[in-house]
Amino acid sequence: MCLSPLILCYAAQRITPAMIWGGGYLLWCWFTAYVHIDSPRIATLCYMVMFWVTYMMFYSLIERDAFDKDYFLKLMQGLLWAYIIVLAIQQFFSLMGVQTLEWINLGPHQNILKCQSLSIEPSHSARIMGCAFYAFLKVKEFKNGEPVSIGQLWRENRYLLLGFLYAMIFMQSGTAIFFLMLLGLYFMRLKYSGMLMVLVTSAYFLQQYFQYDQINRVINLIGSIFSGDIEEVVAADGSGSYRVFPVLNIFRLDYNDLHTWIGSGVDTMRNIYFESNFNPRVLVGGNILDFGIISYLIAMVFVFTCCIRPFWSLPTLFFFAGVGGFFGNGAYGWGILMIFTCLTYFYRMTLTQGEKIDAK
Repeated sequence: MCLSPLILCYAAQRITPAMIWGGGYLLWCWFTAYVHIDSPRIATLCYMVMFWVTYMMFYSLIERDAFDKDYFLKLMQGLLWAYIIVLAIQQFFSLMGVQTLEWINLGPHQNILKCQSLSIEPSHSARIMGCAFYAFLKVKEFKNGEPVSIGQLWRENRYLLLGFLYAMIFMQSGTAIFFLMLLGLYFMRLKYSGMLMVLVTSAYFLQQYFQYDQINRVINLIGSIFSGDIEEVVAADGSGSYRVFPVLNIFRLDYNDLHTWIGSGVDTMRNIYFESNFNPRVLVGGNILDFGIISYLIAMVFVFTCCIRPFWSLPTLFFFAGVGGFFGNGAYGWGILMIFTCLTYFYRMTLTQGEKIDAK
């Protein structure tokens, strides 16, 4: 990340939208940090700059045709297999009674099968794997000129499919189950309606018998969202609520308050978080609390200009429902946006070639 400005100087052939909106976001955040001059923590601001400049570098490389569809498909397969294999090794050692093993990133969890694979926690791995698998499906679609069917996926990539389903189901993460449900929307076509009804009915009866905790968490969380009560959302699933109530809180802001627009200064969210881990005041990764709603609006223009196209698509749903509508200074969020940036690049390329694209 520290070397990214040097690579950007080499890679950039023009001023890109990533530079325009990313630069605008950084200028606003540094400006508001010094408006609240009490204690602008420079370290976190510099860390933010590193993430944004790294993305600008990545965007410029993609614009220079860094790789084609075949290479991207191999990249997504390799990424998925890495997560699957590491998870299986972690679970093996966990079953053997080993709770911590640094060289395979194994950390202690209450559930013996609850392992984090290559991320810091299972929910992060679930999001990365879910987005990578969707990207794999979508680029195969761009390459073949038609949506990927379940039959085609089984014939051509059955081992990857089985490994992916194993990882998502047995990593003991409610987020993984939720992402599987979202991925199912890709295959929602009339000819699969009968199969879908059978699967949903079977899953319902199996759930009544086995009481798989992660499914219960997802069901409770979805039910609480429709109530609109943030406290109820937190009570339904504390961890999952972090991806939901930040977006819900946007509609509860006091727009007559100046701090809503320019924030309350660096570390405002961090300080609230350490007071209470599941404090409903935490807003969209804290950036609204720190830098104001204007920073969030600039960030959303950036996301839907550079990273996600078209707006009405599953990546938008993944972004808001799975990542919480922002990415902050977290590596996994930026990684997901980089995956979606590649998809946007191939989407634009396919449109240029005049091919038909499924809206999903």
